[in-house]
Amino acid sequence: MCLTNSQRIKILNQSNCRCFYCGKPIERKFEIDHFNPFSKSRDGTVDNLVASCIPCNKTKSDLSIDDFRAIVEKAKGEPIIFFFEYYGIVKKGGSCVYMNTLNEQMF
Repeated sequence: MCLTNSQRIKILNQSNCRCFYCGKPIERKFEIDHFNPFSKSRDGTVDNLVASCIPCNKTKSDLSIDDFRAIVEKAKGEPIIFFFEYYGIVKKGGSCVYMNTLNEQMF
């Protein structure tokens, strides 16, 4: 899927210019990731796309969110909570809805 620059920026802004997974601020370079791996879901819609920092996207690759979590937890040696989970971010109709208030102190 080829995205325009404005589509990429819109996806980045949906997560408040943060990696959808780790929550680190994204200032310049980022990648667009298929939340549900395209190789498994064939879902190429904008609703399935999220902004990701390069390390998270490379690690996640084509893994499900549960498999990605297992790898990160094994590397960290402790349970983790993803940025989108902490804030209860839900993708709806090409945009993100935050169920919890964004707390800049968390990430």
